[in-house]
Amino acid sequence: MKSALIISGGKIEKSIAISVLNSNVYDIIVAVDGGLMFAKEIGIVPDVIIGDFDTAGTELLNQYRDNGSSRIITLNPAKDSTDTDEAFDFCIFSGIKKIDVIGGCGDRYDHTLSNFFILKKAYEAGVEAVIHTELSEIFIIKEGYTFHKNPEYKYYSFIQFDGPALGVTLKGFKYPLDRFDFDTNKTYRLGVSNEMIEDIASITIESGTVIAIVSREDK
Repeated sequence: MKSALIISGGKIEKSIAISVLNSNVYDIIVAVDGGLMFAKEIGIVPDVIIGDFDTAGTELLNQYRDNGSSRIITLNPAKDSTDTDEAFDFCIFSGIKKIDVIGGCGDRYDHTLSNFFILKKAYEAGVEAVIHTELSEIFIIKEGYTFHKNPEYKYYSFIQFDGPALGVTLKGFKYPLDRFDFDTNKTYRLGVSNEMIEDIASITIESGTVIAIVSREDK
């Protein structure tokens, strides 16, 4: 399965980024605009650099252009998509089936929320995509998913996304559910901060989508 790492321009915890890099072998590494600064910091030469480059700046970009080892895709800043969205599209059209993202969340909450929707677009294109942050892994679930207990992670949150998530069943968690509807027209209850109590736990969804946020304990 072809995989890619996207380095976006949000907050990146260096130790987490290095852990992700050391745990995987990627067919393509894509730096997205401001993410190029982090790539430079840790000595990564991306296969692809993409963006309108309002953040990375001409001087840094020219270092990679002069080197000639990276493909550079310059985007028009007046566009109906974000740079990260375009990076996802590039990976999907390149036949990538697994995408890890670092720098996908940060102080620009509009970009963070946009990236959650991009996760859903990738899922519907048959691509497994995960955003890695300092504390969490974030990904989309439709139909169902099985979790194997990992002592590194404590909290499991499931929030209906882009519409209701109906008939949600949780097994193996501290707070189980049996065909519960996460629907803001009915209730504002959210599945935040659940915990696994068995070695294997599962979620099934009869209709709709949840965004899963699996988190380490914030000490």
